[in-house]
Amino acid sequence: MIILDNPRALGPLIRQLRHDRGLTLAQLGARAHVTKGGMHKRETDCRAMPVAALVETLAALGYDLALIDRSHRGELATNCRPCRSEAIADPHAEPENIPTPRPTPGETL
Repeated sequence: MIILDNPRALGPLIRQLRHDRGLTLAQLGARAHVTKGGMHKRETDCRAMPVAALVETLAALGYDLALIDRSHRGELATNCRPCRSEAIADPHAEPENIPTPRPTPGETL
């Protein structure tokens, strides 16, 4: 399970999930019924991405969107990884210095 608590981390997370699946922008776009350019926009400027587009993109990557009651979030802490904005704080940092979310089989976004 991946907990995303900052919308700025969504685009980089989608990109990382796409890379982990070995998909190109065009391949993921075809699965999500959007152009390569449209998929690029979802990865780089997802501030105004409609929820339906997010669900389609995640489904194309093999993930589901789940809502978690924040009052129960602590109970899930041992079973998930947070995905926060620190992961994208410095877009010019060397890759080894950027904490990158890496879902494992069975994780849910």
